[in-house]
Amino acid sequence: MIIRQIVKFLGVGVAATLTHVTVALIAEGVVELPALFANFLGFSVAVFVSYFGHTIFTFQVKKNHSVYLPKFIVVALLGLCVSSLITYVVTSRLGIRFEWAMLLVTFCVPAVTFTASKFWAFAEQNEK
Repeated sequence: MIIRQIVKFLGVGVAATLTHVTVALIAEGVVELPALFANFLGFSVAVFVSYFGHTIFTFQVKKNHSVYLPKFIVVALLGLCVSSLITYVVTSRLGIRFEWAMLLVTFCVPAVTFTASKFWAFAEQNEK
């Protein structure tokens, strides 16, 4: 069961991450927003892809948004903090290009958010 959820989570996560990174790169490169703002915009758009994908596909929970959405928002904010910290450290402290920060975000944030989603945000459904 958990292997199947991980695979589904990765599928939804890939879609959300591609959304995040694409929007962030366009916002930073084309619109010329500062790196942290571009990252925040990309992350914000990706949250919708992630929530609905995980509710419907990964964890297949009943559409009880009053239960799952608040917890998922906390998980998303945790992911945003991790993503922003990586972006800040890589671009501002280490002076490395934004694209490298996004590469690290691509691998680190999904690991954190799966764990928090599986064992907390959607835990009621997973205990069956």
